[in-house]
Amino acid sequence: MAVFLNQIEVQIPAQAPDQYPFNIPALRAGCAFSVTSTFLVFAGENGSGKSTLLSAIAQASGFNPSGGNQHHFFGDDLRNPLIEGVTLGWSKKVRHGFYLRADRLADFQRYLNEISTEDRSIFENYGGDRLSEKSHGEGIFALYRHHFKNGVFFLDEPETALSFSRQLALVATMRHLVNDHDAQFILATHSPVLMSIPEIQLLYLDATGIDERDFKETDLFQNSKLFF
Repeated sequence: MAVFLNQIEVQIPAQAPDQYPFNIPALRAGCAFSVTSTFLVFAGENGSGKSTLLSAIAQASGFNPSGGNQHHFFGDDLRNPLIEGVTLGWSKKVRHGFYLRADRLADFQRYLNEISTEDRSIFENYGGDRLSEKSHGEGIFALYRHHFKNGVFFLDEPETALSFSRQLALVATMRHLVNDHDAQFILATHSPVLMSIPEIQLLYLDATGIDERDFKETDLFQNSKLFF
C-alpha cells in the first residue's frame, strides 16, 4: 500500500472574484493538508465544494476536466479556476489512474463507442461489453471492476446509481486494489457506506472551512443513525 499523492495545498488569490468557485465558503481561505491514507474522502452537504475541490486536484494531476484517464480527451468542460492555486506533493508521480465524474458517464460511454469504431478490443478493458449496453449502475460497476488497477483514482460520487449491495462490493473492490495493487483513492461522496471504510482520512467541508473528522462526528452519520 502506498500514498502516492501525499500533500495538497490550495491557495486562493487575494483579489479573487466573488464568484464560483472562489465564493464557496469552505474554500474561501484555501487549505493545506497531508494525505495519510490510501482512502481520502471529501464529505459535506450539497454545494459545500467537495466536488469542486476534487475536480481541481484531479485536473492539477493531469486528468481531463470531463473525466477519464490521462489518455482520454472528450467533453467541453473548462479548466477549474482553482487549479492555478493548487500545489501537490507526490511520494512518486503516478501517470496511471482515472477521474470519474458520475454526471459525465454518458459522455464517456459515447466517447468509447466513437473510438471503438477503429479498435473494438478497447472494451476488453471494461469487461468485454459496451458500457452503453448496460444499465447505469452496471456500467459504472463494470468500470470499477475491470478498468481500475494501478494508479490514483479520483471518484466524484462513485455511489451514483449503485444499490446498497453494489456499494459494499465497490468497497471490497477498492480495498482489493489498495491491498493487492498500487492504488490510491480520493473520493467526494455522500455515501455512509463509503465514508465508513475504517482506514479512511475524512475531510469535512462546511461554511467554517475544511477540517478532518471521524465519520461518527459528521451530520451524515448522526442523521442516518437518527433516521434508522
